[in-house]
Amino acid sequence: MEKQKAVLIIPSTLADIAFHSNDNFRDLHLTNLKLTDLKEISVTQGISRLCLKKENEQWKITQPLSAKVSFDALQAWITPLLTTEVLARVGSDKTDFSTLSAYGLDQPHATINFVAEDSSEPITLSLGNSVEEKNPESSGIYLCSSARHAVFKVPAFLAQLFMITPEILRDRHFLELNLDTVDRLEIITARKTLLLHRQPGTSEDWVLEDQTVIPKAAVEKMVETLAKTKILSYQIATPSMVTAVGLDDSSASTATIRFIAHLSENTPDEEAGDHTILKITFGKKIGETIFARFGSDPELLEVPAETIDILNVK
Repeated sequence: MEKQKAVLIIPSTLADIAFHSNDNFRDLHLTNLKLTDLKEISVTQGISRLCLKKENEQWKITQPLSAKVSFDALQAWITPLLTTEVLARVGSDKTDFSTLSAYGLDQPHATINFVAEDSSEPITLSLGNSVEEKNPESSGIYLCSSARHAVFKVPAFLAQLFMITPEILRDRHFLELNLDTVDRLEIITARKTLLLHRQPGTSEDWVLEDQTVIPKAAVEKMVETLAKTKILSYQIATPSMVTAVGLDDSSASTATIRFIAHLSENTPDEEAGDHTILKITFGKKIGETIFARFGSDPELLEVPAETIDILNVK
């Protein structure tokens, strides 16, 4: 061939492939992480910080409060961050300070840190300025990914994901309780007090003090309904708020339920006798809702007022 100095004619598509830009071969995602890879997530917005940690395969909020996380809410929030493709690579995160300033990344508006199970070093996403475009459909934001060592233009909606709050991520299931750990129940309402205990022998039913039998299914239904009840809102248990919703000591609460475990003999940690596993007090009905408090927790939980109707197991 070389001696003949032949000229070969090839399809133009092969030439196009040979001279592709480097960007055409880059991964278009901000990271290669999946939610299952992660053990910690933190979001910083100015002086505010939200921290999440996975413990025993369950996610919890550890800052600014301690609370369970709804996995569905977590997945809905984080999936777009991990799966949305960037619009363009506009620079390197190693560029000089003045260039980062042009992107708004010298002092990011917010950051999200991901820590993977097999790593102690976080991967950081930093939120920069909005991208000004004449065509609104081409709008976006600048975002830096430490995993890619690059500055990207990304869809504008991703900016909202940096504004996540604990309220959005919190698990709103009212009750989580293993009924097998409970030996006795005390239910106090305005009308009566019910004291239930497990029936002796092989029966799984419950009985009242007057030996009236309460079917196991009735007690299970009550607990299951409480477990499925959704919390409408959380309120700090300030003295004024506790009084306003009828949960202070001077108020006559609408209902109280205590779940009690009975130890037949002493253990290294507990003496024999009854021990309250959980106490829930309901305040007064306010329209269609009512507030409840678990023990002396620092938060009050707003739930539908009809929740207390299920406490009538007799």
